[in-house]
Amino acid sequence: GAFLAGPPDRIIERLKAVEKEYPGLDRIGVSHPVGTPQSVITEQLEWFAKEVMPAFKSKVAAKV
Repeated sequence: GAFLAGPPDRIIERLKAVEKEYPGLDRIGVSHPVGTPQSVITEQLEWFAKEVMPAFKSKVAAKV
């Protein structure tokens, strides 16, 4: 596995590179270290949903 961290544009760039390298990839896992406060997890998941996931919206729509 690998870990990605950084601003939204960097995460999108890296995920698109992974997507290109593994064309059949249709899922990723998002996790947090044990002990991370729930408020931080919620904030980061909301950030990911608002800032990163829209860059892959066409892929999601095609699978539904």
